[in-house]
Amino acid sequence: MHWTSGASEAKDRSAAIEEAAAGLDADADLLVAFAAPELADAELSAALRARFPRARLVGATGAGVIGGGRELEGEAAGLSLTAARLPGVELVPVDPEAPALPSGTRGVLLLAEPYANVPALVARLNGATDAPVFGGIASGGTQAGEFALFEGESVRRAGAVALAFVGEGLRIDTLVAQGCKPIGDPMIVVDAEKNAIFRLDRGRALDVLEELHADLGPDDRALFRHALFLGVQMREKKGVYERGDFLVRNLVGVDPERRAIAVDARVDRGHPVVQFHLRDAKTSAEDLKARLAAHEGDAEGALVFSCLGRGRGLYGVPDHDADRIRARFFAERPKPAAPLGGFFCNGEIGPVGGRAYLHGYTASVALFREA
Repeated sequence: MHWTSGASEAKDRSAAIEEAAAGLDADADLLVAFAAPELADAELSAALRARFPRARLVGATGAGVIGGGRELEGEAAGLSLTAARLPGVELVPVDPEAPALPSGTRGVLLLAEPYANVPALVARLNGATDAPVFGGIASGGTQAGEFALFEGESVRRAGAVALAFVGEGLRIDTLVAQGCKPIGDPMIVVDAEKNAIFRLDRGRALDVLEELHADLGPDDRALFRHALFLGVQMREKKGVYERGDFLVRNLVGVDPERRAIAVDARVDRGHPVVQFHLRDAKTSAEDLKARLAAHEGDAEGALVFSCLGRGRGLYGVPDHDADRIRARFFAERPKPAAPLGGFFCNGEIGPVGGRAYLHGYTASVALFREA
């Protein structure tokens, strides 16, 4: 197994391909391409397939791309190419709505445009396989038809594409850095309907939230105004709940009259444990560090699906997440030769608690290893 990756800031198609493909294996079995919208078209697809005739092509548009361990954002976004030689691995395009996937599936890459029903597709894939599902939603456009998805010879402007990795010689591990820290204590949902929480075990939901705000220090109060989330328990647990035990979701509204809060998740099934969370650059960096440290050993290659809200805009420096992933798994492969590709997404897909979800504000990472 051999992975290589490269990237280019060039806006000319030929120049971008030449730079990004330099040093990549022309006999690769897989080519993952992420391109700025002005490059992402049928001509790019044809040129890449001519350059890598044996490779299965898959990819999408991105407002920012990641290649060779570099994060190219904004005006610097051009083309990212990640190539892999995968002996003994079959790359099978699959219908994301299929009831079952090929036997021996080790993971599924799912890419979609923003107008697809991605949560439903992820749920279907969760039901079709126990293997990890990872990927992201295309970015870089403002309306339907401005996003592109690459799969084989086709360039789609709507829907989704999915690629199954099938073979006993491959292991795919995943991590999702949600970038949030818990505040207050875990609480049990006592009364809820769909995504609305009326009462927690400590009182009416909005009352509890206001009391929590009053107990925070000045720095956390500032974050409370624009970076407040709710973590929802993913599985039953005995003992102390820790970071990573919750699926972090947006708060989407409050009802002052009913003293209720609404969250971007169903919370009326059973009586889940929830906990409020805050997000900032320091917490995001700490969470990524913790998630990386939890994985032992090296990797042959990695794909990173990062939120548009991360990157330089969050950290104030370039390549923050890519540098840390590279240092953890590819320390001997300096930029720009690290086998680390991906893009900045409108939504990230990856497992938390053993099931895949559509996330926001996260970094979802797929690590490719020999079994």
